[in-house]
Amino acid sequence: VTNGDDGDDDGKNAEKMTLKKASQLLSTFWSMAFPYYQESKPGRRLFYGMILLTLMNSGVSVAFSYVSKDFWNALSSKDTQEFYSMMVKYGGALVVGAPVS
Repeated sequence: VTNGDDGDDDGKNAEKMTLKKASQLLSTFWSMAFPYYQESKPGRRLFYGMILLTLMNSGVSVAFSYVSKDFWNALSSKDTQEFYSMMVKYGGALVVGAPVS
């Protein structure tokens, strides 16, 4: 039978944070984090590339939305001529847009 006392004394036995220890921790953190905040030309190019791909992904999603809407409208109205035309456009959009998404 235990009385719920696990010998921790509410953290009194835990190591105290001193100014020296805090300084060492901050120094260690800074030495690990600093390289991530340095600018470089390759990093800047990668960032711009990421922004470009994000915008292209959004554009492809909007284009698929419009093509899909027209495809389903042609199907709903039972317009075979428009349906086949939109089916070709939808297939083309898949071939061109799928690698971007």
